[in-house]
Amino acid sequence: MNFYPNVPSPSYVLEEEKLLRNLTLLKHVQDEAGVHIICALKGFSFHAVFPTVKKYLYGATASSFHEAKLVFEKMNVKAHTYCPVYIPHEFDEIQKISSHITFNSLSQFEMYKDKMRSDISYGLRVNPGYSEIETDLYNPASPNSRLGIPRNLMPD
Repeated sequence: MNFYPNVPSPSYVLEEEKLLRNLTLLKHVQDEAGVHIICALKGFSFHAVFPTVKKYLYGATASSFHEAKLVFEKMNVKAHTYCPVYIPHEFDEIQKISSHITFNSLSQFEMYKDKMRSDISYGLRVNPGYSEIETDLYNPASPNSRLGIPRNLMPD
């Protein structure tokens, strides 16, 4: 069934009224809970409405240099950046456009620790080795996952 007969296909369709209703609810939760809610680009990368999203949410996540640039340029905020691997020639620029940087491994942390700045929050992604997800393809804690540092490899 075609709900939008006058819209060419393929197209991206956004119902602004529904977006605003959802953003209003998220802002309410954010305000009542005293937390910051950020937009995950993996789940919502419709950058044409980032200025609208920014009016309700605190910012956005990025999982690459180019996503961080998108957040910085279209939402006009610094990104919460997590990359499985940071590329040396991009790292200085990533720091300029990120408020938070999370490292996927201790070796990445060691590689960049001397470049860390006081105006950025840095963290490590820890893989707890447990997940409710049953399909290994989508499970970040599967036995062969390279996402995060296994708990048993974390130093004291």
